[in-house]
Amino acid sequence: MVIVRRTLAVLVVVAAVALWWLGSSVPVPATSSFWLAQPGALDELRRTATGTGPVEVRVGVVGRTEMPAWISTAWGGFAAEPRVFVTLQLVYPDGHVVIDAPFGAATQREVLGDEAPFDAEQFARMQAALATAQTILISHVHRDHLGGLVDAPDPRALLARTAVTPEQRSGLRRKGDIENGDAATLAFDVESFDDLKRILDFERLAPVAPGVVAIETPGHTPGHLLFYVRTADGRELLYAGDLAWSFRNVETARTRPRLVSEYFLHEDAAAVADQLRALITFAELNPEVEVFVAHDADRIERLVDLGVLEEGLK
Repeated sequence: MVIVRRTLAVLVVVAAVALWWLGSSVPVPATSSFWLAQPGALDELRRTATGTGPVEVRVGVVGRTEMPAWISTAWGGFAAEPRVFVTLQLVYPDGHVVIDAPFGAATQREVLGDEAPFDAEQFARMQAALATAQTILISHVHRDHLGGLVDAPDPRALLARTAVTPEQRSGLRRKGDIENGDAATLAFDVESFDDLKRILDFERLAPVAPGVVAIETPGHTPGHLLFYVRTADGRELLYAGDLAWSFRNVETARTRPRLVSEYFLHEDAAAVADQLRALITFAELNPEVEVFVAHDADRIERLVDLGVLEEGLK
């Protein structure tokens, strides 16, 4: 009986340690090696952001859901937090650029269930914006950021407006190419990806539209990008995509828990932690730049209230 009790005690301790480890995140370093943490990073972004930027930065909320806070932030608790799936429309006097395109209603139901709110009007507006965009950009190749291209009436026509990096290109899949268990992306119903507008082959950062700079941040995915935007009136924004899922990641210096990061997303958790520190440092050094992430409903609502983002697509 003593042996049984000791064995059970050991198993309880092992289980507790395992749960603690899975619920914790890779530690965010005190300082970052990523260049965005350097004092001159904003000056470099400003020099790279050639041309006159957009007159408006509009956000379309296509879908919504709620998730326990711990999924986005290690040790974040079990309280439900609102999450959104957004597209950005950068409006210029002579046209517009779109960044990210969330999935359609059927795909959202498949991923999130029937109860998650879906805005059919915003999805239709997004499809109209995609069909007339000068350029379509994506932060990374995950279905909640490119599903709007896959679920479009004519994906091939949208690819002809889409610019991706080589790393993003390698992550695109055609129907029949997705392996079992690959939940990260969706399959395009096209014969090839030869119709892509162009490949953005650069190192570190590059101008991708007037006033817009793409920043390589491989970690969440190999081809993940941040986007710095300087508007025509001088306002500055940094769209961090899925480097973080909640602005709480920035406020607490904690990333996603290992259970999510390493076992579900299969991301480079150490790189994400280093980049998160760089993002925190950048925000501290440059408070004039409005930093926001793709899925934080509260942060995006705040920026809409402040007039930094305009609500709804044209």
